[in-house]
Amino acid sequence: MQNTARDSSGDWTKCDGPCKRWFHNRCAGIKRILKKTEKWDCIKCVNQSNRPCRNCIK
Repeated sequence: MQNTARDSSGDWTKCDGPCKRWFHNRCAGIKRILKKTEKWDCIKCVNQSNRPCRNCIK
């Protein structure tokens, strides 16, 4: 599964946690492009809350 993407607004990473939402890398504090095999959980999923970053979309 591809968990990274790029568009005109920048690089995106999909959360591997329960929310499965997409986040701008800069909003999520991701400083590099993740490898396809790397897993990443957003801070909300790490903290057991499934609300997305207010600047990112589903």
